[in-house]
Amino acid sequence: MNIISKLVLLLTLTNSFICLGQNRYNNFLVNYVDSIKVEYTLEENPMILFDGVSIDYKNIKEEVFSILKKEIHSVKYILKEESDIYGSRGNFGVISLTSREHILKKLDHHFVHKPKRIYVLNNKVVSEHFIDSFDRNKIQDVKVINEQSKISEYTSENFDQLILISTKKNE
Repeated sequence: MNIISKLVLLLTLTNSFICLGQNRYNNFLVNYVDSIKVEYTLEENPMILFDGVSIDYKNIKEEVFSILKKEIHSVKYILKEESDIYGSRGNFGVISLTSREHILKKLDHHFVHKPKRIYVLNNKVVSEHFIDSFDRNKIQDVKVINEQSKISEYTSENFDQLILISTKKNE
């Protein structure tokens, strides 16, 4: 192999690694935004909210903001007709992302007045101790319910909150 062949090979490999590294975290997110733009024939990028905080599309594309797909709990597109609450930034709709961490924070117990809670895991009442030691990677969703009518479906005792926890299907 002569020197020119080696240089061409080196440049090709370097370029391949650079291309592989670009958007390695956000390909799915960039692709999702682009698919929304095509599906709804949007001229501009929709507003992007991550756990309620606005993020510029350019920051996602350039990986200033990056997140792994497995860290995202849900992604939802809010039609431009339904996004008036966001003002002119919502003129092309809103993509709302919720992280798994944001959902799991609902399980944290850091309150000035700690409410009396009943925990239900996959429709089975469990103890707080069980939940504290439960593998959070297995959790699919957490819902905090304050309605007494819903709480009374699981117990006749007096509780302030019902914490409904569901695990991933294959867990």
